[in-house]
Amino acid sequence: MIDRSPLPSTSRLLHWLAIAAAASPIALATLVPAYVPEGGVPSRFFCLTCGGNPGTDFVLNVLLFVPLGIALRAAGMTAHRVARLGFVFSAGIELAQVILPGRDPALRDILANGFGATLGAYGWDARRLVRASSPQQAARLGIAASAAAAMALLLGAWLMRPDIPDDSYFGQWAPRFRHRAWFLGTLYDARVNGAPLPRAEEAEPGTLARAFRRDSLLLEATMQLGPRTPDFAPIAAVVDAHEREVASLGQDGNRLVFRARVLGDRAGLNTPALSLWIPPEFRGDTLRVVARRRGGQLQLQARAGPATLASSLPLTPGASWLLLSPGGRPAGAGAWWVAALFVAFLYHPGAWWIAQVGTARAIGTFAALLAAGLLGAPLAGGGPRAPLAQWVAAIAGAVVAWVAARHR
Repeated sequence: MIDRSPLPSTSRLLHWLAIAAAASPIALATLVPAYVPEGGVPSRFFCLTCGGNPGTDFVLNVLLFVPLGIALRAAGMTAHRVARLGFVFSAGIELAQVILPGRDPALRDILANGFGATLGAYGWDARRLVRASSPQQAARLGIAASAAAAMALLLGAWLMRPDIPDDSYFGQWAPRFRHRAWFLGTLYDARVNGAPLPRAEEAEPGTLARAFRRDSLLLEATMQLGPRTPDFAPIAAVVDAHEREVASLGQDGNRLVFRARVLGDRAGLNTPALSLWIPPEFRGDTLRVVARRRGGQLQLQARAGPATLASSLPLTPGASWLLLSPGGRPAGAGAWWVAALFVAFLYHPGAWWIAQVGTARAIGTFAALLAAGLLGAPLAGGGPRAPLAQWVAAIAGAVVAWVAARHR
């Protein structure tokens, strides 16, 4: 239980405020009714791999409960009690979700949430490592953290590689599924890699898979957008015989969204997606839309008469944050700076500990691991090189960590 020994009133108040601050995002993320399509079927409670992105959901649920574990442990509750409370609290949330529209209770969420609270509690006990006891310990921690950052970029880039299942493919024209939002506009024409998009199974199984591997993936559609959709509504899609989405063009709100399957889908992670906002003056016009994946880049273009709207998403090393994007949110025009901040975030801990060492050898090792991540990721994923913004962000983050560590 929380330590109730005499503490200054200000200290107790700060502890309770910290607990409330950690619990508030949990309540907003788990206890607010969500959109669910009419007739949608909830996931099975005991199924650990059900749902759209179980891998991403698990990681985000862990991270969601880490601050609560830290706050409770800092307030004086033992780590064992925090762990037990985390699982009990999570079970209570899942029970409440039974009566909340659009919420599907799942055993996976209970496990992830409880683990997150436990991780936060024991992480608080390990906070002394932030200030290493010796230069040798700081060097080990700095190198380990920097190597982990490089591995995260390499793994993320590999997981963003295209995944083209060796299967027969099916075309879908504005499909209407009970568990998905519906596109209520008009689809006049749809093509895939220059050929008409089939309305059922492709005539020669394996033709599209071979074309996707040999060339870029191209979806073209002529359409008129419908009213705003509450969620992603597919317009033109390619799926395989196991109902796995290979590529899809859809409407989400007043945006067009394009996504194409990557290796991360096998691990239940989000599919990187690109969005293009359609201004009100174009929504009643006939749009000619081109969606393409080529050379490690997603591209989306919409033409209405002489006007052209376009957006692109290079799958650079820092773009791997999209694999864990909350809600599978598609990337828009500002994705480049999020990718830059993600790289800076990854390398910040390593720079902090390396700064406590301060030797030329330690700094050189950090620089080598930074270069290994940003230069090696394109080789691992086959995507474009890291842009200057990601290099600048990583170096700036390292400088900030250095200054903070040297003047702590």
